[in-house]
Amino acid sequence: MKNSGIGKILLRIMVIVIFVLVLLPVVLIFWISFFSTSFIAFPPPGYSLKWYTALLSQSGFVDAAVLSTEVALISMVFSVIIGLMASLSLVNIRRGREALQTIFLSPMTVPSIVTGIAIYVAFTQLERVLHLDLVPSLSLMALGHILTSIPTSIRLITSGLVAVNRNLEEAALNLGATRFKAFTRVVFPQIRPTLMAAAIFAFIFSLGNLEISLMLVSPGHNMLPIETLNYVLWNMDPTIAALSSVQIVFIMILLFTVDRLIGLSVVF
Repeated sequence: MKNSGIGKILLRIMVIVIFVLVLLPVVLIFWISFFSTSFIAFPPPGYSLKWYTALLSQSGFVDAAVLSTEVALISMVFSVIIGLMASLSLVNIRRGREALQTIFLSPMTVPSIVTGIAIYVAFTQLERVLHLDLVPSLSLMALGHILTSIPTSIRLITSGLVAVNRNLEEAALNLGATRFKAFTRVVFPQIRPTLMAAAIFAFIFSLGNLEISLMLVSPGHNMLPIETLNYVLWNMDPTIAALSSVQIVFIMILLFTVDRLIGLSVVF
């Protein structure tokens, strides 16, 4: 009993240490964002909100944020639509389901930078054949974001479809409803929270996807991760900390929404 009690205490200490190590960088980012000086020094001589207001005067950040949001919305819509169709196939087929699921989820095992290089090389070769300007372009970059978001959408939507009460769908079909009407009236309301969660995760992944953006972005159009990287290379003031703090709060709100919809345990 004594050894068991010591083991529980050590386990709690380890959990606390891990939480501190994980959350410490986030706390430091929030703290640095309120420094009053343009250089990072500990302890700070004072605190100010000027770095948050300075974000609005940085046209590069504003334009990049708008473009990143547009691409993320496109990626969100198409990844959910494609993910829904793929998930319906996975749930309804009986033979070869595991093999098909492995194929659909295989992009999750490939680093995003490799995916970006593959898309760039493939469309560069296609560009030579068709004599068209395909690389780089915003549409191609959006395609890369969609491809990297689809596997997560499939994983989430499939979990939602598996939990659907099939008896209700069969009852609707027996009462004369068509397949389409049974899906829209019976199945869709049950998986709506899952679809919303898949959309939110696709949006988050696209918003912070640096690797794909680096490989496929067109000249004169910087995504927010690229603009952040460029700023850090030449500046060391708390502006980036303020920008990161805003992003962290925004993503935390989205993750809280997902947790309220289906629970984060379904995703991780």
